[in-house]
Amino acid sequence: MPGSPIDLHRLSEAALQPWSEALLEPFFPEIEAADEIDILPTESLHHVPFHALPWEAGILLDRATVRYGLDVATCGADLAAPRGGALVVQGDDPYFASEASAVAAELAEHWPVAVVRPTRPADLGPLLAGEYAVAHVVAHGEHVELDRLLATDDRLLLGDTLTLPRRTLLAAPGVPALVHLSACRSSFTDAETLGGGISLAHAFLLRGARYVVGAIEDVDGEVARAFASRFHRALAVEGLAGAPEAWREAYLAASGEFSSPSLARQLRRLRLYAR
Repeated sequence: MPGSPIDLHRLSEAALQPWSEALLEPFFPEIEAADEIDILPTESLHHVPFHALPWEAGILLDRATVRYGLDVATCGADLAAPRGGALVVQGDDPYFASEASAVAAELAEHWPVAVVRPTRPADLGPLLAGEYAVAHVVAHGEHVELDRLLATDDRLLLGDTLTLPRRTLLAAPGVPALVHLSACRSSFTDAETLGGGISLAHAFLLRGARYVVGAIEDVDGEVARAFASRFHRALAVEGLAGAPEAWREAYLAASGEFSSPSLARQLRRLRLYAR
């Protein structure tokens, strides 16, 4: 294995080549035959952007859809066929308004849409009751280091005093079939603590969501908005069952949208989780 730099997501494709040779090349026949690739990372591999590793003349995502997952059982029964419409949850930062509006417009092409700007815990009821097929949450994400015993706590910051912590998600009556967490570090994992591996995105997945989009690290707001609009536009065409293909289409389209390589590389920090 190559030595692990601080952030693989910042490297050029040439610098990522040793990682492709170590992690992908041993599975060359299987990858070439695959239409879908499932990644079940552990420990420090959570931070490897497998989908963006070089493959032939492009990246792995050019070859097939890529889904990340957890090799554990969920704490909720499998969800039935999607019901209800789409929900957009907007945090109180004025900067989130443009993304929320753009996503709501894209979702409205396929589902009836409700937009919630929560100010109290009760306002989060629709998100945590399994009433919607799709939810898009635009908020600040926070990864809090507590102490060596309790490890960490991950939560969404929705207002000055309103938060949505991981433990609340795991105890929720239900969750949407697909959740897009447009929040920094919403799928962050710390393998060195007892809380490692259970991020906000993983909590939704464990509770019963079929698909969750999250960010492993901080993502620029411009990048998050561009990807979100493209993803939900593709999702309206592909349908919920086609979420991996919609994620792939949005990622590849958005990657050519930025003139700055540093912004384009921030897309590597996004993940699609599936179960």
